[in-house]
Amino acid sequence: MKKIICIIMAIAFAVCFCACSNNGNGQIELVYNEKYIRTDDIDEPVSEQDYIIFYSDGTADYHHFYRYYSTESYTIHLICEQVVEENMMFCFFDGVDYDSIDTGDYKVYNTITYEFMCSKNVVMKTNGNVYVLESFIQNIPNFGS
Repeated sequence: MKKIICIIMAIAFAVCFCACSNNGNGQIELVYNEKYIRTDDIDEPVSEQDYIIFYSDGTADYHHFYRYYSTESYTIHLICEQVVEENMMFCFFDGVDYDSIDTGDYKVYNTITYEFMCSKNVVMKTNGNVYVLESFIQNIPNFGS
């Protein structure tokens, strides 16, 4: 059931993002070198946020933080492929750096991939997590307050 809901959400966001266009130079319209922060983490300290930063050279850094019985905190370096017509970004493992506070037993597999539906101010991982451009958050002042 959870998988069906995620698929329905992904289709709904895809329809929403279809109106977004590329920037005319064959790239998805993203803001490079700036954090897209997971909406659940906007009020968290920077070191405890999940976020992704895209770079114009086709790479990205995805920072993950999770604390429950132990602390998982690491940055996955990614190589990304854009599908401009679909506003999609497919990202593949290129390395990982574990933060000094990482105490978890979880190790990132070198086969990990992420898929993102993209617009300029918002990206969504196809698992349903939504990430908002850090500088765009000021345009939605009641969000997260």
